[in-house]
Amino acid sequence: MGKNLAFMLLKRQVGTAEGWLRLLKEHLLPNHAHAIYCPKCDRPRSWGPLPPGTDISKCWRCGESVLLLDGAFYSALSKFLKHCYRYDRSLFARARTGFPDSPFPEFEGVLAWLKAAWDNAPKPRGRPQETRLHLFIASWVESLTAPRFDLEVKKAGPPTVLRIKPLMSFVEAIEVLQGNYPSVGQTLYKPSGRRRKFGGLDSDTLRQIHEEFTKSALEKFGAIPSLATRDVLRIRRWYRRWREAKYRIQGNKVRGK
Repeated sequence: MGKNLAFMLLKRQVGTAEGWLRLLKEHLLPNHAHAIYCPKCDRPRSWGPLPPGTDISKCWRCGESVLLLDGAFYSALSKFLKHCYRYDRSLFARARTGFPDSPFPEFEGVLAWLKAAWDNAPKPRGRPQETRLHLFIASWVESLTAPRFDLEVKKAGPPTVLRIKPLMSFVEAIEVLQGNYPSVGQTLYKPSGRRRKFGGLDSDTLRQIHEEFTKSALEKFGAIPSLATRDVLRIRRWYRRWREAKYRIQGNKVRGK
């Protein structure tokens, strides 16, 4: 495999061949003029063209010495991926999960073979569609329940980030998407007896949200997805992890342990 120190250290972080493919898909490390690995930050970093004389032996964030991702590194990585692919022909198909219809970047040299293997990999049964459905449900729920942030620019002093409360609660969002919202003049209550506010939106606006969700689901999946509270909670937790690159690289699942 080639005993390249940067490869061995970074391998501990990325873990699997599947994770390596996702890392290369998202970060394009071989296409950057200067790519390094900082053992202290435990992260790969890259820069484009730098001014002559720039010191790239130190991490720009922590100042510690770094390891260059050079030809020997990419050679070791290519050998590792070829070895894994030889014994696991579904490797690229699994790695493509979460990147529907997304081509692999073009690399030169020892990693040039990855693009064809990625683009020609068969789609694994069920999982891409399942991932798309989870992303669809989570994005709708987050749009109604996640807090928003606004940047307030002042005449004097630095700008201030304002946190705006979520439009409605998680349970209210589920009810709206399912079509369980109050009609004109109707009031819905929580089990505690308190009134559900639904963000102060009127019945017509709530109906439009529900209808757009239903229309989009039918167009994309041919059916209206189940919105069981327990399942949607699990999907939302997965989605909030999935948005972080390290979790997409690791390929975390909705029903992970």
